[in-house]
Amino acid sequence: MKKVLLMSLVASFIFPSVALGRSGAGVKDEISIEDQEEKTRIMYMSEYHKIGFRCLPQGELIIRWPLGTEEETLYFALESPSDPSMTADGESFLEIYSVKGGEIESLSDNSFAVTGTNMQTNITMDWSLPRADIVEKTDLIMRVSENQDMNDAETFPFLKIIPENTPNAIWHVSSWNIKEKEYVEKSDISMQKMFTYRQENGTYMIPGRFWAEEYPQYLGIEWQWNRADKTFHIFRNEKEYIFTVGQNYVSVNGERFYFMTTPEIVGGRIYLPLDMMKLMWSDESEIIEQDDVLQLIVCT
Repeated sequence: MKKVLLMSLVASFIFPSVALGRSGAGVKDEISIEDQEEKTRIMYMSEYHKIGFRCLPQGELIIRWPLGTEEETLYFALESPSDPSMTADGESFLEIYSVKGGEIESLSDNSFAVTGTNMQTNITMDWSLPRADIVEKTDLIMRVSENQDMNDAETFPFLKIIPENTPNAIWHVSSWNIKEKEYVEKSDISMQKMFTYRQENGTYMIPGRFWAEEYPQYLGIEWQWNRADKTFHIFRNEKEYIFTVGQNYVSVNGERFYFMTTPEIVGGRIYLPLDMMKLMWSDESEIIEQDDVLQLIVCT
């Protein structure tokens, strides 16, 4: 029996109709491919994107394949019904940066095939912003089909473009005055949170404790300083990041990531290399240096 794509109207406690994302709001729902004997469930989570915001809009797919199925493939394509040029090749692209339980084949800048290698496949992706102007209230859809020609494809909402003045910022900005290391060392502790300095190799050093303290509480960051072994611990998104003074690696849940620089104690406070800190937000950040001021913009 030929399978058909059906919009699932199941009121699932796993996927409520509205969910929080980096932009403050988004959509969660599911569709299913089913016949009388088997069903593939596709759960999608996507977020709204505000015009003028720096962070890339993000989405996630969770595909639960039928019990006992061997490798099965689905085809996905991102489209903009109101302005097809927004998702044309060379204009924008989907960047898939996390796949678990499956294999991905890129078919174009905004389409791909997924082959399941496990009972469940998880896919996380960013959508690059198009070079053309983005229009307010534009809806992007994801089409899905068992056939590459997409003739029988069904759609589900993937991304909404909303006005810039919509509440709930999706990034956090920190600023420091760029000074020489010697100047920072001689500064009063109460002033150190205002300063950053460069190591000889050009790496910016960030006042770790002050940065963690001033970060928005709703982001769930906690920190701990262990004076005995000179380790600075940051807890975020169920991960523990351990920075050790004099060591050129960061431990993330026990796994070490190595760098060219090390944390330092300056004026009694720990300073962390910016390159190390970027592990905490998967490169979703922007660094601006202007008029001896460093701005760190982190997508939240």
